[in-house]
Amino acid sequence: MSNRLGDIARARSVYDAPQSSNSREATSSRAQTFREMRKASSLEVERDLVGIEKKVNSLKESLLDGGAQLSVVFVVGMGGVGKTTLVKKAYNGEDIRPRFIHFDWVSVSQTYNIIEILRGMVSKVVGSDEGLQNMSEQRLKEVLHTHLSTRKYLIVLDDIWEIQAWESLREALPDANNGNRVLITTRNTDLAKMVDRSTIYCLEPLPENESWELFCKKALVKNNGKCPQYLADISHGIVDRCGGLPLALVVVGGLLSMKFMTEDRRTALEWQKVLDGFSYYQDRVLSAYPEDYKMRRTRLIELWVGEGFIEKRGDEMLEDVAEEWLEELVGRSMIQVESMNSSGHIKS
Repeated sequence: MSNRLGDIARARSVYDAPQSSNSREATSSRAQTFREMRKASSLEVERDLVGIEKKVNSLKESLLDGGAQLSVVFVVGMGGVGKTTLVKKAYNGEDIRPRFIHFDWVSVSQTYNIIEILRGMVSKVVGSDEGLQNMSEQRLKEVLHTHLSTRKYLIVLDDIWEIQAWESLREALPDANNGNRVLITTRNTDLAKMVDRSTIYCLEPLPENESWELFCKKALVKNNGKCPQYLADISHGIVDRCGGLPLALVVVGGLLSMKFMTEDRRTALEWQKVLDGFSYYQDRVLSAYPEDYKMRRTRLIELWVGEGFIEKRGDEMLEDVAEEWLEELVGRSMIQVESMNSSGHIKS
């Protein structure tokens, strides 16, 4: 255990900002900075996806055309390639909204609970969750089917991993011959091929030149997006490791932009430290929690402090340092905010 905590402490030094004589004020200032970054993070990923408008328009055509029968549209690709961003833009399109009556966005993920998903869908369509806790899976499907039968709907099932999840939900989705549509994002091409009357869009990673352009735009914003010669080798190495995934390029690029300084040697050292520690840090601190796991901010901070992930820094309390960590991870799109309190701070 002591070795593990030592490793984490060493990895942590990569992400710490310099200490100041007034640590609490510095923490508050940095937290505010990252809250502002968080508000813009989803827009940044959307804006930086190369050629997204053309892809969105093609996706919209599949939703608006294709006849009266219920049809399923799959968006398939690796994690981080931009599936959810693409679908969100189509789903929220001004030309899409008037064409459907009922809209629902359902996050499924690899570890799903079909009853919880159905409860959420029924609650959305009936406008209440009263009595749902006592309903069986079959009863929930019947209620959902009945209410959707009279409405033209567009439902997104985000991040489905296996055919069983789709088959369970399919029973609750009526085909009223009125142009109903289901949009599914998945990493599983075979799953998409198993569904009848489906259209499949495959999203590929960005080619090398577009990956480089996106990375430089994010990481070298202080240098007008131009890569200096002394950072060329390490930058190409980072881009290669991102594998053409827009989300990875935006997140890592944003992280490195905060390490860009006027001193060449120091910048190169800081970038190398981030590159060496990024994957390790993410694996150690975040992989302990399953995908789409929801946790209250206070509980997460208690766990981080209790596990020894947080080190004392100056006169700051450990909880304050952990709060800053959380803001940084959210600002870098490594943790998603589920809810905020009235003062604009993370709740869960």
